Amino acid sequence: MSKPEKSSIQVLLFTGIILVISSLLLSAASEGLKSRKQANVKLDKQRNILKAFNVDLGAKPTAAGITKAYTTIESVVVDSTGTAIEGADITKLDLAKKLQNQYKLLLSEEKGTVLSEEETAGIQLPVYQLRGDDGTIAAYAIPIVGDGLWGRIFGYVSLDSDLNTLRGITFYSHKETPGLGAEITEPWFQQNFVGKAVRDIEGTFQSVKVMKPGMADEDSLHEVDGISGATITSDGVTDMLKLYLQAYGSYFEKIRKGDR
Repeated sequence: MSKPEKSSIQVLLFTGIILVISSLLLSAASEGLKSRKQANVKLDKQRNILKAFNVDLGAKPTAAGITKAYTTIESVVVDSTGTAIEGADITKLDLAKKLQNQYKLLLSEEKGTVLSEEETAGIQLPVYQLRGDDGTIAAYAIPIVGDGLWGRIFGYVSLDSDLNTLRGITFYSHKETPGLGAEITEPWFQQNFVGKAVRDIEGTFQSVKVMKPGMADEDSLHEVDGISGATITSDGVTDMLKLYLQAYGSYFEKIRKGDR
């Protein structure tokens, strides 16, 4: 074998070894980053649920602070009749795809579409419960999803133990326009919902409606001012609140009656 041929083989072998080593290093790095990403996603989810409960985490919440505060929260999964689903994994129900599928089913049901038993069984509703200092449930939070101007809006809303008074609301994912619809993530907008009621004094469900800016009745417990130039986003928030609060109606009614 001539020296040039031997040299070429050595170069190929060296290149192959380098590629194999690089691939192994990249795979290891990818796995490490994947675990870190999953941990960050979990932490962000916990932070948003706590935010929906109006839990004060401070100006710069730490991972340890969020984790500690979240120990006061328990979870349960219920079906469309408000019955707890044994063995349901709540960690898999807040993924965007699953929530979007759930949204489509609930929306179809609201529009009068007759769902099959399989579709009805597919409706799994996660509930988060905040324990007070005395050990009793102080509030309930549920995930919500709806249509904005440019895409789906995802968030959480919570109710006090009376299952009527809004304790807080937050939106953690959207594609709305900065300075317009994206203002739904601002504290000034979200605080408008705190203290509003989803039922009237007779107990009839009303939900909370986002009105055009300046049009909300200050004395109304069911109206909040919207965002200028973001009518479609405001309507989307109105619709998602009504849809999901109604979807959880059977579960909330069982709690009121003490049947759960």
